[in-house]
Amino acid sequence: MSFILKLPKIASLIAGFTVIGLTMLACSSGSQSAAGRIVMLTRLPTLTPTVMGGVVNAAAPVEAAAQPAPAEATAVPAPVEGAAQPAPVEAAAPPALQPAPAEATPAPVDGAAAQPAPSIVIAALNKVEEYVDLQNVSDQPQDLRGWNVLSEKDGQKCNLAGTIAPGETLRIWALATQAAQGGYNCGFSQEIWSDNEADDAILYDAFGVEVSRAK
Repeated sequence: MSFILKLPKIASLIAGFTVIGLTMLACSSGSQSAAGRIVMLTRLPTLTPTVMGGVVNAAAPVEAAAQPAPAEATAVPAPVEGAAQPAPVEAAAPPALQPAPAEATPAPVDGAAAQPAPSIVIAALNKVEEYVDLQNVSDQPQDLRGWNVLSEKDGQKCNLAGTIAPGETLRIWALATQAAQGGYNCGFSQEIWSDNEADDAILYDAFGVEVSRAK
């Protein structure tokens, strides 16, 4: 009787343990499912394509389209040390203009060489006595028309005339008072040469060219 009375308690205990076991099992299964779901969420799925008749039926994952790299400025290569650098090309210079050849200038001719030797020269000058001696040094008679004798200091000029034979000497007197002394007289009323100062006697030919001089 007592055993029969205990059966319901035992059944209650069994049922209780069963409920507890099922609850624990349910919790364990739920925990495992949650853990599995968490793991699945944190891992990316790996797609394994299957080949069907040589054709892959699973498309490869689409990756982001690659953007073209930005164009970089063309770098100028740095000069290499020690390497010979090409010489800069210089602009061709225009051809220099050559001056026209200068015409040859004849050398100056010395006045003494250009003129023929004088045929008449002043052989003597006496400033105190106021006369000049003219000598024909040529081999031909010389006509004195157009010739003159000049006192350089004050410019008194005596116009000549007559003819001098070859080798002959003609005395030219300056003062009119000396006319009786012969020769040729210039007819001046006063002295024309300075006795104490430089005053040359100069002989000019008919062309006005100086041919002789005496001090």
